[in-house]
Amino acid sequence: MLGLAELGEDHAAGEYRKALDSDDLQGPLRTIIERQAIEAEGAHGEVRTLSNAANRLAFAAPVADIRAANERRPETLAMLSANFFKTFPPA
Repeated sequence: MLGLAELGEDHAAGEYRKALDSDDLQGPLRTIIERQAIEAEGAHGEVRTLSNAANRLAFAAPVADIRAANERRPETLAMLSANFFKTFPPA
C-alpha cells in the first residue's frame, strides 16, 4: 500500500513541477501552486520514510526466523531461505 502511495506522490510532484515550469502560471495562482508543491514534496518524503520503515520491518522478521531456525535445525535453513526468496525475490 505504501509503495502505491509513494507512486501517487511521485506523480503529484511531477505534475506540480510541470505546472511550475509553465509560463502560463502567474500571480497569486502561481503562489498557491508553489505552496502546494512544497506541501506535496513534504508528504512524499513522509510516505517514503514510512515505506522504507515498513520494508525494513518486513525483511527483519523473515531473516530473524531463518537465523533462529538455523540455530535449532540447520536442515530447515534451506527451506526457509527458499520461502524467503519466493516472497521477496531479488530485484
